[in-house]
Amino acid sequence: MAKQDKMLLAFNRGVVSSRGLARVDLERMAMSAEIQKNFVPRVLGSMMLRPGTAYIGSCYEDLNRVRQLPFVFGVDDTALVELNSGGVARIRIDDQLLERVAVSTTITNGGFGSGLTGWIDASDPGAFAWNDGGINAILRGNGTNYARIRQQVTVAVPDQFVAHGIRISCGTGTVFRVGSSAGDDDYIPEQILNGGTYDFEFTPGGDFWIELANGKDYNVFVNDINISGAGPVLFFHPYSSDQDILNVRYDQSGDVMYLACKDTDQRKIERRFNSRSWGIVTYRPENGPFKVQNTGPIAMSVSAIQGDADWSLSFEQAPVILTATAPYFEAPQHHGALFRLESSGQVVTESITSPPSDEWTNPIRVTGSEEARRFGIIIEGTFTATVTLQFAFTEDGPWNDQGTTWTAPTDTSFLDGQDGQIIYYRIGVKVADYTSGTVTVTLNYSGGSIQGICRVYEVTSSTTAKVRVLQPFGNLLPTKDWWEGEWSNQSGWPSAVAIHEGRLAWGGNEKLILSESDNFESFDDQLEGDARTISRTIGQGPIRDINWLLSMARLLIGTTDNSHNVAAMRMDGNNPLSARSSNFDEPLTVSNFNIKTISSKAVFVDRTEQRLYELLYDIDVQDYKSVDLSVYAPDFNVAGITHIAVQMKPDVRIHCVREDGTVGMLVYDRLENVICWIDIEMGLYNSVPNGWVEDVCVLPGREEDQVYYTVIRNTGPSGLGEERYLEKWALESEAIGGAINKCVDSHVVYDGAPTSLLTGLDHLQGLTVSIWADGADKGTAQVTIFGTPGELDLSGLAGAPFSQVVVGLPYTAQFKSTKLGDINGLSLLEEKKINRIGFIAENLHHQGLQYGPDFNNLYDLPAVEDAQVTPADTIYGRYHEGQFGFGGEWDSDSRICLQAQSPRPCTILAALAEMESIEKRGRR
Repeated sequence: MAKQDKMLLAFNRGVVSSRGLARVDLERMAMSAEIQKNFVPRVLGSMMLRPGTAYIGSCYEDLNRVRQLPFVFGVDDTALVELNSGGVARIRIDDQLLERVAVSTTITNGGFGSGLTGWIDASDPGAFAWNDGGINAILRGNGTNYARIRQQVTVAVPDQFVAHGIRISCGTGTVFRVGSSAGDDDYIPEQILNGGTYDFEFTPGGDFWIELANGKDYNVFVNDINISGAGPVLFFHPYSSDQDILNVRYDQSGDVMYLACKDTDQRKIERRFNSRSWGIVTYRPENGPFKVQNTGPIAMSVSAIQGDADWSLSFEQAPVILTATAPYFEAPQHHGALFRLESSGQVVTESITSPPSDEWTNPIRVTGSEEARRFGIIIEGTFTATVTLQFAFTEDGPWNDQGTTWTAPTDTSFLDGQDGQIIYYRIGVKVADYTSGTVTVTLNYSGGSIQGICRVYEVTSSTTAKVRVLQPFGNLLPTKDWWEGEWSNQSGWPSAVAIHEGRLAWGGNEKLILSESDNFESFDDQLEGDARTISRTIGQGPIRDINWLLSMARLLIGTTDNSHNVAAMRMDGNNPLSARSSNFDEPLTVSNFNIKTISSKAVFVDRTEQRLYELLYDIDVQDYKSVDLSVYAPDFNVAGITHIAVQMKPDVRIHCVREDGTVGMLVYDRLENVICWIDIEMGLYNSVPNGWVEDVCVLPGREEDQVYYTVIRNTGPSGLGEERYLEKWALESEAIGGAINKCVDSHVVYDGAPTSLLTGLDHLQGLTVSIWADGADKGTAQVTIFGTPGELDLSGLAGAPFSQVVVGLPYTAQFKSTKLGDINGLSLLEEKKINRIGFIAENLHHQGLQYGPDFNNLYDLPAVEDAQVTPADTIYGRYHEGQFGFGGEWDSDSRICLQAQSPRPCTILAALAEMESIEKRGRR
């Protein structure tokens, strides 16, 4: 007979696959587990009954699938964006929904159903504001002057110094401001809005003025503007199915979050001038990106060099028409598509009325020699002004007067005689030279070319489409030199997004496209130098679907070759990104911005949906490599992983939400060789798991990161009602006992005057809850479902009434060791018996831990310590007592099983067991 001590020095090795249970020859296996559920280890080696989750609130329309997106501007400046598959979004700040209070203030005719009644037209000369028949307000500037409408809004005395919300739905380019006087912006600073819906908050001290304006030479629509109604602020988005919600990828820069989703156009979530003003809008860059140049026989032309349809009942300017020489356009697939046309020759024109500053045409570029340099000058209109011609040696200036001026209409030409030189010319009126009237000036040059850009807003036939001119064209003649935009319903939309090296990267449909450097809204491929936009086609492998992009030392791309459609996550911060490492055959720019010396780590789910891989930079091979983090438990996530989120504090913990509603948590530290998988299951109802985790999200925190689960729970006496709740992990420091001990799920905390009745527990109605009151476990009770739902009667509990109460759903933590054997594995098949066991623990409820050979035969900790009966609800700050009887029997497969039950806190630092074994010398 041999005797040996079995010491469980650490609990940070986690679950090992059943296929590896016999590998006791491996040092880590001696401290691994077959089961480790709801016992959360620390990298240092202890494990504790996990903290409970706090009930934050119900999700909107709880039958719809939900994603929580982390909005992180700083550690103390965060928000949660809730997207559901019903197309609705809500914002939470400090765990509170963004809401508006009720006020009596109203905006007159905010829906523009009565034309512009109630609004003052304060447009500059040459700019117009009108209504399109009771649907929208339309604002049209002329490139310099602004169309502008204003309204003074009366605020009743009781509503003064009360926070107001203003909700506006509009098109891209609307200029919006709110001030205490006409034209002022002391309440809401001037905002240039994108197309979509915003909800601004401000606090007026009295009456205020609203102003809407547009200076662009195309129409901007304002659908409606009203005082926000009382209650939660709702926004709307296009992700209207469960799969869409799962496919959303995002990255954030400052106050803007960029969203991508397969088969759906891009969106932006914008936070404006304060933390309570938000909007969800379309992402619509106006200068690209474009596909390769047309090489087919189809030519295209436009009906006007610049402008837009006026849509007015009083004047009938025709819309600008884009015409193809053969069938090309498809409705509605081409709605919103960009087109760029390059003219042969250059025509620029400008109509000038009451300019607020010097006003000029766009420049023309003159090259060649002799007569090839001659260009035409046309001046038209009834005016009192002096027209000036200027020149420069670069398109951006500096500009100099050529010396020739005109004060009357003319049609002439100009030859500069500067043979062989590249010179730019423009014509216009200086503000000091203008007196009255409207003057239209035009330069017409047969050489060179101009590239104009337009966006389709209506396809009228297979050969014609109505367009809005975003960049003036060079002439009206058909041209085969044209480019179609990369993104539309016809061409497809990006499926992934990331910010990398000061550029916004979009990936999808075999392409990777990056914006100009430090300009996320610009894709000018005509720009010279390394700052220009980058567009590359991925050349090999399964490339159609890009699951994610990840910015590390290189920009990494996750395709179906080795990654599942779950977003990859960085492990050196809290920035969730929406990726396989792809190399390009050539640098992305001549200076190869794609290389830097600082590297980081990331994790992603492979194509099996079961295994997690670490992506890290290998200095030996000077490239990234993937490391299997599931090597010891390859079947641990066999249910399939749907979401991952990385928690950085207090340890690196990777939460992997599974298809079956449970969570696989990986506690990870490469330096300490900690790769520890454990199970997380939510609270119970009648011994049946009641919580189905659907989503996870992490926000940074000072002491610990904030971890949020979206949980589907069943309510009612038969568990028939299905609800979706947002729940937040308590801090470890809040789950160690004391007056308020947060060791139950979906919990609510009461801290106030002594009471015997808790109300407001509607999310727990009909369920049996655990009660921790005034520092003690008070057992269980049922929350009412009939009569007044959501009440909990505490009057029958000893010690009632209570001042500090935590109620919620209980859960169990379990640990089952691997097979016990000596280091050589020789005792695996021998009869073994565990005689005694002892624990080193802290923050331990005196009845908070059970032990035994299996979970059907468990024993409580001794009720007598040091010859004294332990008082009820004692919590040991430090527990280091001698060993006691284990209750084991002779068995060839002896195990150590530990169990803790909420709400009783339990933290185990180590366990020491005394084991006997008998060597088998023959068959029994």
